[in-house]
Amino acid sequence: MDNERKPLTKGPKAAVLCVSIIMGVLFCVLQTGMINILFTIIGVILALGGILAIISRRFIGGVILAALGGLIIASAWIPNWTKVAYIIFGVMLLISGIFGFITAVYNENARSCISAVFSAVLGGFLIGFKEGADWMFFVVGALFILLGVVGLILLFVPSKKDVKTVDVKPIDEEGK
Repeated sequence: MDNERKPLTKGPKAAVLCVSIIMGVLFCVLQTGMINILFTIIGVILALGGILAIISRRFIGGVILAALGGLIIASAWIPNWTKVAYIIFGVMLLISGIFGFITAVYNENARSCISAVFSAVLGGFLIGFKEGADWMFFVVGALFILLGVVGLILLFVPSKKDVKTVDVKPIDEEGK
């Protein structure tokens, strides 16, 4: 029996993919409200990061993060700022998707390539967002669900390097 402990590498990845599926369902159900929730969560995380940076005596970076977090929270709930926030967030996702795609193609990583294309498409949707375009949230939700399901399948299907091969020698006619 093997007493070695193997690190859990699939657990965090599976959790992220499950969160992707949950976000996809929420996008389909909540539609526009989901963007406000996401902006609020991102803003709170940035503000907390800024506060932690200030506590650890990195004042300039902390103030910038806290202010950015506050602006993102405000943009989620102030109606006139929401359109601008969609465009800014969409441009960020589009740029991230393009650079991620280039990196994934260069490294020949299919999983990262799919994720990068998804980010770029989501960014394009956010840039072109029009009020009342609820169909977009169904598409984005479906993409999140698809990304999560495909990612989970790829995560638990063994790759060629994970499968151990055994050399099998044919049995002689005499059974030796």
